[in-house]
Amino acid sequence: MSVDSGQAIGLRLARKDESALEDAYATYSSSLLAYLTRYVGRDEAEDVLQRTFLDVWRHAGRYDPKQRFSGWLFTIAHRRAVDALRARRHP
Repeated sequence: MSVDSGQAIGLRLARKDESALEDAYATYSSSLLAYLTRYVGRDEAEDVLQRTFLDVWRHAGRYDPKQRFSGWLFTIAHRRAVDALRARRHP
């Protein structure tokens, strides 16, 4: 199995390599921020992005290298965006 750069970052994250978190942020934060902004707006997107990367770090061991790393990241971001939208409805 060949490993793409995203998968390589995911595998390093799963080993709790802190530099992998920095690499993931550097590589994916701008596209994730744009994605999150469409859901929650500019004001809240940065906070949701930070929660996304916190979850990425906490649950790095759950990354399955058989799936695309970017897909895993965007799934987590989507869930955090949904959480933020739900919190608006239920203060």
